Order: sequence, then structure tokens, then C-alpha cells
Amino acid sequence: MAYTAVPTVSTGDLWTAANQNTYLKDNMAAGVPDIFTAAGQLAVASAANAATALAHPAVAGRQLTTTAAGVEWDASEDGNNVIINGDMEIAQRGTTFAAAGDGVYTLDRMKYYKNGAMVNTVTQDTDVPTFSESGHLSQHSLKVDCTTIDAAIAAGDYNEIGYKVEGYDYAPMKEKTVTLSFWVKSTKTGTFCVGFLNNGSDRSYVVEYVVDVTNTWEKKEITLTLDQAGGTEDYTDGKGFDIRFVLASGATYQTTPDTWQTGAYFSTSNQVNACDSTDNNFLLSQLKLEIGDRATPFRIRGGGHEEEVALCQRYWHTTYSYGTAIGNATTNGAVYFYNEQTAYTFGRSSFPVRMRTTPTIVPYAIGTGTKNKVRSNAADETVIAHTRGDTGLTRLQISTVLVVGKMSGFHFTADAEL
Repeated sequence: MAYTAVPTVSTGDLWTAANQNTYLKDNMAAGVPDIFTAAGQLAVASAANAATALAHPAVAGRQLTTTAAGVEWDASEDGNNVIINGDMEIAQRGTTFAAAGDGVYTLDRMKYYKNGAMVNTVTQDTDVPTFSESGHLSQHSLKVDCTTIDAAIAAGDYNEIGYKVEGYDYAPMKEKTVTLSFWVKSTKTGTFCVGFLNNGSDRSYVVEYVVDVTNTWEKKEITLTLDQAGGTEDYTDGKGFDIRFVLASGATYQTTPDTWQTGAYFSTSNQVNACDSTDNNFLLSQLKLEIGDRATPFRIRGGGHEEEVALCQRYWHTTYSYGTAIGNATTNGAVYFYNEQTAYTFGRSSFPVRMRTTPTIVPYAIGTGTKNKVRSNAADETVIAHTRGDTGLTRLQISTVLVVGKMSGFHFTADAEL
């Protein structure tokens, strides 16, 4: 169908090809009309009304955006989120981590860091951005609740929530512009920082953002180019780079923002101290890292919840049922191996997915939940070695004499985190 007339458009609206009487707002300046061409392309008119065709890139999910140069199609690769469990939905280890220690993983893939007097409880919380705010129905966030203050941050002190990007995920992003987007809610307002550190922590990049309103969900976007030169890199199954969301940082880890530095830096001197009051809370939700110079909407992966669980299990999983505390005495879901020799119990427990690397195994005896033990012939026996690969566990070596012909029962965790 050919169009012989262009309707009068005085507010910069779009004229849809499907219905000449329907107009869609594009938020352009008044008096600059946009129309669809006869070929179905969007014609963007200049101030002089010289319309030029803007062909759709034929990529699902692309949106129009306004830039300094005018209107263009969003170049971000919508849906390609590198962050696993960015919705804070998966919590295999548990949902509450009181007085969390430095280097402890909390919700899946999210690591807690601290050095200093501050003490925090990290939890999976139900306080989330609303659908009307974010366009996505989240169920959970990660919450850091300050329970003991550190009012005077020393030079070597820090407090952070981190995420480690695997090298395989990092490689396609290297030398490209990427955008990190997230929703944050903080009692403390002011300047916060996000630090990016390479594999060897010998190159780093710091970006500032501002929390404007206390205890209010706000969306933040950070754009940088992963073009750091020098330092230690990994493009396979090691650490590609760290992302650190900083709550407090001493002078040792402070640098100037928005440029690659030699060394391990997380923040600038403008970073607020979010550990100076027990009233302070810091919440994160809807983390997304994607290739492109602007953020696209947060969405779950095509495989839904089960895909997200499987991605998490590449790094850590347990035989305990979901929601059961590690070290519980239950037999539900337990593994039973056969005592074929006095020093070894044999079997095969396949992992749900191939793990990132050969994991560290920690067994827990059934009936008692005792760590590094198995239950055999009504006694807890100490495990001193494991035979395993990245797909499963096949043998445990025991320090005492087993009764041949009996079974050994246990649960275990398998850890292949970065």
C-alpha cells in the first residue's frame, strides 16, 4: 500500500503504518514530525523536514533511543546478560548470613568482602523494585544490613559485594563497550563506586554513581570499555574480571575514576561510608552486564528458573534439598557408597551439570550432619581424601578401618567457584 499523504503531526508523534489515525509518542521535540515510509521504514525528519529513512535492524528487542546525533536504534544486545542470578533468586547456600566473613559466598554467585570493624548480615530479601518502576517482576534482592559499625575507615579497610565473571564470558566482551545496570536501595546517600578488576587484580577501573534519595529504589547504569592493556588476563575457565559494589573503602584502594589503572583499586576518595550506622542497609537487585553502550530492560533467561539454577550449579551445588541447611542431619537426598575396602568407600554420584573445574568436596555424615564425616556401621568416620572430576564423585578415603560390605551415607557440597 502506498501512502499519498502525510497526516499533520504537531507533537513529534509517530504515524503507524497499520493505522493512519494512531499516533505513538516518541518524546522528540515538538514540531519535528516522524513518519513511516512506504517501504515500512521509519523516516526521521530533521529540523528542516528533510526526511531520511531509518531502517529497522531486524534484531528482536531493539528499541528506539534519542542520542545527541538524533534518533537511532539501540545498539545494545538485549537479553545477553552475563550476570548469573542477577535477580537474586537462587540461594543454594541459604538465605541468611549473619556476621558474614570476608570472602564468603552468600546468594549464588554473590561474594561478600570485608576488612575492618564493620559487621554485616547478608540476606535474600523481598524488598524489590516494583514492576511499574523497573518493568520486571522481581521476587528478591540482596540486602546488606550493618550490625556493627566502622565509623573510621582505615586505609586498608573495605566492604563490598562482588561478582566474578568467568573468562569464557569475558572473552566475547574484551575490547568492547559494555554496560552494567542495576537497581540499588541505600540508607546512605551520596557517591558510591563500582570497581572492575582483571584476573590478576593488577589492572582496575573505577566508576562513581550517586544514590540520590535514602531508602528508595533507583536504577543505575555504568558504561565502560574493556580495553585495558597489560596485566594478567584469563579467557577460559578462570576469572575474567571482578565487579565490586563498594560500601566503604580506605585510601589504599582509592584512585581516580573512569580510566584503567595499574593495581587493585575499588573506589575513589568520594566513596561514602555505608558502614557508619547500624541503621544502614544496602540492597541490590536486577544486575545486568551486556555488550553495548546503554542498558536494555532486565529479563530472565529463556530457560527460566531452571536454567538459572543450572548455571549456578556449574560453580556450586549440594545434595541437600533446596532450602535445607548445610550440615543438617537429614537422610533425604543423601548419597550411599559401598565399603569395598577397609580404607575406601566406592560409588558414583553424578553432578547435575559439568562443573567449571574439579570441585572441592565437603562431606557431611547422615544422621548427625558432622562435617568431613560419613556415617558407616552406626559410627561417624573421618574422610581424608576424595576421588572426583568435574562430572562426579566416585570414591572417598577414610582415616579409620571401615567394615567391608557395609554402606557409608553422607551429603556433600561441591565447590568450583572462581
